[in-house]
Amino acid sequence: MSDKRKLKTLTLREKFNVINAVKSCMKKKDVAAHYGLPLSTLSTIIKNEAEILQRYESSSNLSSKRRRLAEFPDLEECLLTWFK
Repeated sequence: MSDKRKLKTLTLREKFNVINAVKSCMKKKDVAAHYGLPLSTLSTIIKNEAEILQRYESSSNLSSKRRRLAEFPDLEECLLTWFK
């Protein structure tokens, strides 16, 4: 039986760098090996490219690894406006 691989979570900045590496005509296999990712994860990142780029441009925290959705989005938006 094969060994289980350790789950690797990339930051938003790392995902952006992965997308740029693929766009710069690097082989997908080489990009996956460089970042220690399976090809299926790399394919998922490429599939979600538009969302990742949009979050990269609008986010101030590029070291986040997860996108957490607010339970009350209207309240969160009002709080953010109030803090600014």
